[in-house]
Amino acid sequence: ALDECNNRSDAGTIIRLLLQQLSTPHSHLCVFLISRPEIHIVDALQPKDKLHHTVARHAVEDFVRTSDIEVYLRHEFAETGPTDWPDVDEFNALVEKSGRLFIYASTAIKYIRGGRALANPVQRLKTLLSMTPGEASEDAPYKQLDDLYLRIFIEAVDDAKQVDSKAMVRFRRIVGTLVVLRNPLSIQSLASLLEEDEQG
Repeated sequence: ALDECNNRSDAGTIIRLLLQQLSTPHSHLCVFLISRPEIHIVDALQPKDKLHHTVARHAVEDFVRTSDIEVYLRHEFAETGPTDWPDVDEFNALVEKSGRLFIYASTAIKYIRGGRALANPVQRLKTLLSMTPGEASEDAPYKQLDDLYLRIFIEAVDDAKQVDSKAMVRFRRIVGTLVVLRNPLSIQSLASLLEEDEQG
């Protein structure tokens, strides 16, 4: 999980050193890296905007079967609600929406369970299933996941009582800043820019 490195330059250094070793004649080294497609990692793997000749890139979703998602969702629903819920049609619809993305299934379960005491899992599942899926494209391969995140954000900030609270003003400043950055800042730099305490 190279994207979990705290220091981005360390991740770049690791990749650079590995690529050097892989490029030596008669190298018998094979390396399996797992990472989200973070900008700094993608850039390190493709110097000069071309994927290094020794690198083969795979999307994890290509190796996930729908049955894996089904097993995961069955387990999570068993811990969430009554045994006869959701019904077969609702369950199959959620499996279909998840496709081969565990992150979609996981985020959907967290949304359905809700973070508030008054959250209604049955209603949240209906809301999620009623969302019209956006079309995935080469430019936006995770459009359905983006739509799910957008739904969660809207619900989080749509509470009229909360809209001008100190926490929501702070949230909008921080998220607004992150949205416009191509290369994310370190926590220290971001805290300094926003005049916020790092511990927040």
